[in-house]
Amino acid sequence: MGGIRKRYNIDKIVGIFIPPNLPLVKAILEKAPYIYPGIYLTPRENIGKLKKISKFQFVKIGADDIHPYMKKVNLIEDALSQNFKKIQIHGHYFTKEFLEILSRYIREYDALIYVAHGVDALYNYLTEINARQLRRLEGNLLLGTSPSNFLFYIPNEKVAKAMEDGLENMVVFESDFGLQCDDDFYQASILSVERAIGDNEKVFQENIRIFLR
Repeated sequence: MGGIRKRYNIDKIVGIFIPPNLPLVKAILEKAPYIYPGIYLTPRENIGKLKKISKFQFVKIGADDIHPYMKKVNLIEDALSQNFKKIQIHGHYFTKEFLEILSRYIREYDALIYVAHGVDALYNYLTEINARQLRRLEGNLLLGTSPSNFLFYIPNEKVAKAMEDGLENMVVFESDFGLQCDDDFYQASILSVERAIGDNEKVFQENIRIFLR
């Protein structure tokens, strides 16, 4: 990670911690203060954990926990009620209901929502909305560049499409599976995005600062 951080002048890297082992988190942050820590929670876990995560800066909601047909949004609302206004959510596709949920949290709480795999999700064949509808949430919504499943492809053509559709201020570079891989996958992800859009400072540096503020 060191070489990539230096090359792109990255101040902070968003990191997810699971399970919430506070001594381990403290040790990691002391060794790597550039990590911006979040905690991964699902409704299957004890909601009370939210009261013990003062060391974390944001909450990540599991992949199936905001599925439009499951109505599992209690964890997001609990996080917001505890003043965690930065939420990262897995996104595999966007439904109209999903967009309404995100819009409501942004409107009522001024929440900052980062959709992991968001670019991939926007151009999924199951998606019911378009880029113009998402662009209304600019400033509070970020879309990550990583694929839903890195084993198969990196969606660089979708990243290029997002830029063409006017989402330049919302797209952020991410390599969501990087902690499970070596630097080679980060580099492959970077090269893929660069082929699509070039060395775009907003995607690699500036846009993520919305979430880090």
